[in-house]
Amino acid sequence: MNNVVIIGAMLGGGLIGHLAHDAGIIPDLLTSGERVITESVPHKEIIDEPEEAQVTTAHYGLFQRVEDGPKGELIIKVPLPHTVPPGTAGSGLRLAMVHDILHQRYPIHGKAWFKGRVAYNQGKVDRIIKAKKKPDDRDLLRLDNTAVAHLRLHQDAEAEEIMRQKLTLMDTYEIDTKPTIPDLDVERYLSDWTYRNAMAQIANEERPFGGVDDVPSHRYTCYANLGTALIHQALKPAFAGDRSAIAKLAEGRAFILKAITHHPGAHGHREVWQMRAVSGLLAKLDDPSLWLKIDIMGNPLIRGSMIEHLQRVEHLQPFRGPRPYKLSWAQNVPRQEHSDAVYVLSKPHAAWAEHVVPQIRQHMMHLYFEEEYLPASDTIQGVPFDEPLMGVMGMWLQGGGANPHFALCIGQIMERIGQRNIAWSAYARALTMTKRFNGDPEIRQALADYCRERQDQILADWAAEGRPKSRDALQLHFEEELDFGDSWQRSLWAFEEGSEDLKKGWDPGDDSKISIAKFIRKHGKVASGDSSKDSVQLLVNPAGVNYYLNNLDEFEAQKYIQLRSPPPIQGSNIAEYTESGSRERIVYRAETRRVEIQPNTFLAHLPGIVLGAALLGFLVMLAQPKRPSSKDSSNS
Repeated sequence: MNNVVIIGAMLGGGLIGHLAHDAGIIPDLLTSGERVITESVPHKEIIDEPEEAQVTTAHYGLFQRVEDGPKGELIIKVPLPHTVPPGTAGSGLRLAMVHDILHQRYPIHGKAWFKGRVAYNQGKVDRIIKAKKKPDDRDLLRLDNTAVAHLRLHQDAEAEEIMRQKLTLMDTYEIDTKPTIPDLDVERYLSDWTYRNAMAQIANEERPFGGVDDVPSHRYTCYANLGTALIHQALKPAFAGDRSAIAKLAEGRAFILKAITHHPGAHGHREVWQMRAVSGLLAKLDDPSLWLKIDIMGNPLIRGSMIEHLQRVEHLQPFRGPRPYKLSWAQNVPRQEHSDAVYVLSKPHAAWAEHVVPQIRQHMMHLYFEEEYLPASDTIQGVPFDEPLMGVMGMWLQGGGANPHFALCIGQIMERIGQRNIAWSAYARALTMTKRFNGDPEIRQALADYCRERQDQILADWAAEGRPKSRDALQLHFEEELDFGDSWQRSLWAFEEGSEDLKKGWDPGDDSKISIAKFIRKHGKVASGDSSKDSVQLLVNPAGVNYYLNNLDEFEAQKYIQLRSPPPIQGSNIAEYTESGSRERIVYRAETRRVEIQPNTFLAHLPGIVLGAALLGFLVMLAQPKRPSSKDSSNS
C-alpha cells in the first residue's frame, strides 16, 4: 500500500513540476539558446517603367532556379511559350493533354447520363416552347442543355429542332440582339491571331462566359449549337456526295460564323477552328484531290523529311530540329533580377493579355497553312501552333468525339513541333478509324497509307539520330494506353448507368449524386497529368546571354502515373499594372535573423516533471511510518 502512495505522490509531483515550468518557476534547462535561420521575406516594390520595357524583361509563368553554374552563371528552368494561354479566359496547353485526348484518357459522361438529362428536361422544354411568354435565362439555358444532350447522343435532328425553336423565341421577344463587339472586323478576326486574341479579351471582360459570374450569351450558344447540329447531320451523306447535305454543311458553317460575330472568343476560339474545318471539308468535297494535299485545318500533308520542309518554310536551323518554340525565344527570357530566380504570374488581366501575351506567343512555332485552297476569310497565315490544336481537341472532347481527320491533323502539328512520340500515336489512332476517313475506298486507302508513311518516316528519323525504336513496341504501348483510357471511361459509364438516382429521375443540376468527381474519388484519375516536357533549362551568364542546356526531350507518357510539376522555390509575384504603366511586385529575398529556440515539446517540460516527481515522492516516503523488519518480528 505504501508503494502505491509513493507512486501517486510522484505522479502528482510531476504534474506540479509541469505547471511550475509553464509558470517560469522552473527554467527550461534543456532548450535555452538562439539559432540563426534563413527565410524568404516579402518586399513590396513599385516599378515605374513603360509597358513596352516590361514585356521585354518578363516572361510570365514559372522560372525555377535549378542551380548556379561554375562561373557565376544561373541555370533556370523556364516554361515554354505554349503554356501561356492566349487570354485570361483560356487555358494554356500541356503536351500531356494531347496524349490524353488521343488515348481517351479524359473523363466524359456516357449515354445513360445524357439520356437522363433529356428525360428530366423534355417535359419542361415542351412547356417553355408552348408557354407563349418571354422565357427567362433559366428557360433558355435549359433549351441549350437539352440540345447538347441530344448532340452527345447523336440525335442531331432533335437538337436542331430545339435550337430553331429557341431562335424563334429570341427573335419574337427580341432577346440578346446586340453583339458583344458591334464593330468587330470579322475578316481580320479570322485571319489575324493577335487581333483575334485582343478582341476575345475585350469580349470576355464585357461578358464573361463559362465562369461562376458569367453573363449568358443566349444567341451565341443558340447559333453555335444549331450550326453544330446541322454539321453533324450533314457529314456522312455529304461524304457520299449528297448535294443537299453539302448545302446543309454550308448552312451550319454560316451559323458558326454568326456565333463568332455575336460573341467572339467564347470556348477559346473553338468556333473559329470549327468553321475552318468545315471550310476545309467543303473545299475537299468540291475538289477531291485536296484530300491528299491538306489536312482538315489546311496543313500541307508533308512527304519525306519534316525537318527539310520546315527549313523551307521557317528557315529552321538544321542543328535544332522541330521544337515548340523559335530560337528567338531564348533571348527574351528575363534578364533583370536573376537572383530572385522565379517569376510567378498572379491572376491574368487585360493589360497582361494585351501587352505581354503577344510578346511571348510570337516566339512559338507557327503553322503556315496552304491558303490557296481555302476562302480568304478563313486564311490564317502564321498562327501559333496551339490555337488550331486546342480547337481540334475541343471539338474532339466536347463535340462529335474521336475522328480520323482530327487525329491526322494532330499528328501533323506534333511532327512540326518535334513531338514525334505523340505524332506516331496520332497516326496510329487515325488508323483505328480508317473506315471513317472517306466514302471513296481509294481516298480512304490513300489516307491510311499516308499515316503509315509518316510513322515510317518518324522511325527512320529516330534511327538516323542514333536512337532507333521498334514499331512493335510503339504499337503495343499505344494499344495499352488506349485500352486503359477506354476501360476507365467504360467503367465510368457503367457507374452512371447503374445509379439508382438516375433511374428515379435525377436532376442533372445536382452534382452530389451522379458525378464524375464521386467516381474519381473511388477509382482514381485517368489523366496522365502535367508533362515535364513543357519547360526547358537555360544557362544565363553574367553578360545576359542565354544558352540552351538541353534540347527538350520528346514527350513520352509514364503509364498510369500522375505527374506533378515541382513547386516554385522563391521569387517575384507580378501582381498588377497601374494606368501609369507602373507595376506592383512582391519580391522574396533571402534574409537571416536570430531567433530564440522555444520548442513546445515534452522534453522541454521534462526537467520540471522529473524534479517535481522526485521531490514530492521523497517527502512522502520520509513521512511513511517505519515498518519492522522480518528479523525483529521473529524475535518478538
